[in-house]
Amino acid sequence: MSICMMIRRFMRHHSSIVSARTSVKDLFNYREKRQALVYGWIRSVRKHKKVTFLDINDGSSATNLQVVLPTEKFSTNFTYGASIGIEGELVPRIGKTPEVEFLGENLIHHTECDSSSYPFASEWNYPNEFVRQYPHLRPRQRTVASMLRVRSKIEMLIHEFFRSKDFTHVHTPAITSSDCEGAGELFAVTPNSVSSDNSRNDNEQFFGSSANLTVSGQLHLEACAMGLGHVYTLSPAFRAEKSRPKTHLCEFHMLEVELAFTKCLEDLKSILEASVKHVISQTLKLCADDLSVFYEGDGSQSHYDTVKKCAVEPFLCIEYSEAVDIINSNLKLIKTGAMKWGDDLNDEHERFLTTYHNDSPIFVQNFPSLIKPFYALSNDDGETSASFDLLVPKCGEMAGGTVREHRYDVLHGKLEGLGLTEQYKWYCDLRRFGGVPHGGFGLGFDRLVKFVLGINNIRDAVPFPRAPKFCML
Repeated sequence: MSICMMIRRFMRHHSSIVSARTSVKDLFNYREKRQALVYGWIRSVRKHKKVTFLDINDGSSATNLQVVLPTEKFSTNFTYGASIGIEGELVPRIGKTPEVEFLGENLIHHTECDSSSYPFASEWNYPNEFVRQYPHLRPRQRTVASMLRVRSKIEMLIHEFFRSKDFTHVHTPAITSSDCEGAGELFAVTPNSVSSDNSRNDNEQFFGSSANLTVSGQLHLEACAMGLGHVYTLSPAFRAEKSRPKTHLCEFHMLEVELAFTKCLEDLKSILEASVKHVISQTLKLCADDLSVFYEGDGSQSHYDTVKKCAVEPFLCIEYSEAVDIINSNLKLIKTGAMKWGDDLNDEHERFLTTYHNDSPIFVQNFPSLIKPFYALSNDDGETSASFDLLVPKCGEMAGGTVREHRYDVLHGKLEGLGLTEQYKWYCDLRRFGGVPHGGFGLGFDRLVKFVLGINNIRDAVPFPRAPKFCML
């Protein structure tokens, strides 16, 4: 038999399995008896003398499908974690729990799972720290599977929103010669064949000059905005800080948005607020089954109410100077002490401000110029910049943005003072050659997922977390 014939036969067989198979999620939508073929992994086994009950799931739903098998007909050693494919009849159970069950007739596929070495068991609710030690098996855990489905839906909703507003999606590069000044410590990109000593020599550089993993796609996005108008990206970013707080990842995803033809902070805040509300409200509507996995406990209702509130109530807005006054007026409630004008907000300040304002999302705007990057537009007072941070309850900073400095002479003067004129000559060109007022913001995608699901540690809001001393797989 020729290789081509083998491939065609395999493809026919493979496609027939896929087309005949019904997902667990779809089976729950049927309200009449029907024959079906279902595949999945066994989540629990309850074996009795005459009947064996299997709970199976194929990853499409947070709810398991109950499969009923005559014990004498199916003598196979079914175990937790094994895979199974089975033909049978779906039977609705009106007014009962579960609402449907599947009466197995023919076993199509079965691969055992060695329970003696498999690290998980069906009856245990494992700590997240333990589950993270098995990243290749982690997606099989119920909470992780639900997180990944919600994460996928949130990403699709982001694209849905910005497509509806006529934004163009751009893939910004992961490797860059720019460090997006002040955004964080960098990971250098160097081939294995080049020693660290030689990598400092431009002649030995793979790209001819130093290159790093990007900390932000903003500067590239600005270049695209100067030709496309309104643009956005949802791309990975990398930062090499060695801190290990529950909000930090070395690799994460950022939603970054850039609007041309605006010098108004309100434009940026408006599109950010609308996008967050759209994502949250639609996630609550479309992912109720998966969300229930995270909001099953008695103590979770409060956070769920906070998330719902963020979807419907207007976001508040205060000046940076007002934020300083609020913090210094409530020092009995703040462990990190007094704050002077010109200091940046720390994590405790950010969380306190949202608590102070009844667990509402809040924009803090017009930060001192000295604590914002060179590209932030200087306000007429000479001390502050057209900038904001979006603070979210129990999460802290989720997003930050600025109106960009569009005046060539002002930007050039800032870069001269920093000794960066040559490095950012191309950036100044965006102002020299038909430049327009513009602005944008960046939102931590993983932080948004963390907030919506009420997850405590951001490492549990991503598929494969990367952090200092932690890069498994």
